[in-house]
Amino acid sequence: MKNKLKSQLKPQYVDSLPKSNKGQFGEQLVGDVFQKVDERNKKDELAERLELNHLMDRKIKDLSGGELQRFAIAITIMKDVDVYFFDEPTS
Repeated sequence: MKNKLKSQLKPQYVDSLPKSNKGQFGEQLVGDVFQKVDERNKKDELAERLELNHLMDRKIKDLSGGELQRFAIAITIMKDVDVYFFDEPTS
C-alpha cells in the first residue's frame, strides 16, 4: 500500500467563492463556514490573526476582496492535510 499525502489548495480567484455551488456558498455566514470546515480547531486563532472576528455574522457574498482573500487563507489552513498550496496568497 502506498502512502498518500492529502493536500489543500487555496483558491486563487477568491472573487468566485461567493458564486460557488450556484451562489449558495455566498449566502452562508463566515462564522458558520468556519465552524463547518475547522478540522484542526484553529478557527479562533485564525480569525484573530487574520482580523476576521468582526466578520463572523456577515455573508460571504458581502465580503470585500481583501476580506475574501483572508477568509480563503483561513479556511484552507483549517483543513487537516499534509500539504498546503498557496498560489498568490495576497492580491
